[in-house]
Amino acid sequence: MNNTFFITRKTNYNFYCTLFSLPFMLLFLCHLVPRWGITGAILAHFFAHLFYVGFVYFFTQRLFAVRYPFGKMAALLTITIACYGVSLLCGSGIELSSITAEQFKELSLWEKVGDAWNRIQWISIIAKMGVMLLWGILIWFSSILSQEDKALVLRVLKRGLKKLHLSKE
Repeated sequence: MNNTFFITRKTNYNFYCTLFSLPFMLLFLCHLVPRWGITGAILAHFFAHLFYVGFVYFFTQRLFAVRYPFGKMAALLTITIACYGVSLLCGSGIELSSITAEQFKELSLWEKVGDAWNRIQWISIIAKMGVMLLWGILIWFSSILSQEDKALVLRVLKRGLKKLHLSKE
């Protein structure tokens, strides 16, 4: 989004956006880091960056107006968050072992590999792959993608299948 500053040769606006978002960064850091440590620092940077993006959007729209499809972006975000929530219900895919660290050290390499293989919960992994497929289907059949976007996706898939020698064309 801030490429507009470089295209219009008004890079000083980028400095102003950074300067205006600095107080928010400091505020979030002061309040979130003492309470949540490193997680608070991550959240502080995330929220401060949202303010930075807001300032960049404000200035760039005045220099070079671009109509963003916010409705489609919100729909995509909603579908993605919903599918992520469903994937959390599928489990982690790895069952934690009940053996101690000392017992694990005594195992041979092949026993360790076998133990790791047995701890994988395949049903969870297959369910998550199903959620990924559902995400793609929901996006494909919603109004998020235009016909041009769908045609481009199909061209790229055909080209990829051709390179893998899986297509008859």
